Amino acid sequence: MIKILVIEDNPEKREHIFSVTLKSGVHSENIDMASNARDALNSLKGSTYDIVVLDLKLPLRSSSTLPNDGAGKKILQSIIEHDVQVPNSVICLTSFPELQESFSQDFTSFDINIYDTTTSDNWISALEGKINWHSGRNKKIKSKKKGKVIVTIHGVNTAGAWQDTLENELSEFDGIICKHYKYIHKAPFKILIPIWRKKVVKAFYNDLRSLIKSYPNHDYYFFSHSFGTFVLVEALGKMSSLNAPEIKVITLAGSVLKRSFGWEDICSELSVDKVINDCGVNDLALPFSYCFAPGLGMAGRTGFYGFDGELVKNRYFEGGHSFFEESSEFYKKYWIPLIFNHVIESEGHPNAAPNEAHEKVIELLAVAIYIAVIIVVAFLFI
Repeated sequence: MIKILVIEDNPEKREHIFSVTLKSGVHSENIDMASNARDALNSLKGSTYDIVVLDLKLPLRSSSTLPNDGAGKKILQSIIEHDVQVPNSVICLTSFPELQESFSQDFTSFDINIYDTTTSDNWISALEGKINWHSGRNKKIKSKKKGKVIVTIHGVNTAGAWQDTLENELSEFDGIICKHYKYIHKAPFKILIPIWRKKVVKAFYNDLRSLIKSYPNHDYYFFSHSFGTFVLVEALGKMSSLNAPEIKVITLAGSVLKRSFGWEDICSELSVDKVINDCGVNDLALPFSYCFAPGLGMAGRTGFYGFDGELVKNRYFEGGHSFFEESSEFYKKYWIPLIFNHVIESEGHPNAAPNEAHEKVIELLAVAIYIAVIIVVAFLFI
């Protein structure tokens, strides 16, 4: 039996479309509904549809009731760019003639039909024809079972040997796809150069988009270390709910992000399930990034501010910048349960905690360095 997705925010119109599909012989359990762009894209990522009926003007997400002119276009672009599973047929509806004209110029070449519901009911015969066609072909496509994509990102001045170790620990499990992101591991001073940071972030963002197109309906788990945490978060910040994958867990280790970094926007927009921040309380590399690299911090040593365990869970460990590489047992105990059980089974090392007096000294040192730089610059150019 064919499968249909109806994307319409108006209850009366949605019921009308539903009625037409039922009368055409489609079983109700094979008709999915979405009233906003986010829910629609989630459905398209998780299932393969024969027919999609799309209202061009609808809210972007469930928390909004205000229709958006660009919502339908974003859904169509996601289909065309294969960011989601591509349906066999798309029928677009609108009661706004200007939208029909605009969209026709952009999408008719992709065999996407757009109908003005205010002037005729031609969309009904078009939908009935599509249903009869797909029913006649006796086509039944099963949704792919969700797999798990593990994305890892290493830090600077390292080849990321831990990425391979983690993959080896996961090799005994089925349905796991490990993707290790590598970039030129320059000397640590490179992170002082903002333009170099931007280049790495841009390259990762583009590669991540390609990866999502290859595995659009999988669950994603991110593990990043050191400068890799900055690269990951900056790239995710460029995404929206319309083009991001389903993110189950973000795990950071030795993070160079600021302690005050606000996770609210990313977690809310991308619907991230969990953020785990694993900290080495004796990390000596992070004070360097905090003091000499503007825009970076040492959250991988101190933890993030906020209610611990709400948006972000800080876990503290005895050790330095690469504390998690000391034994493969670390992955089994602390990271792998996040992938399969979606729970935090271990809280970190007992009694491990940042020394607030030491952190205060480092903060004062950073301020002194910034002031000294300003004075030197002022002396040279004034």
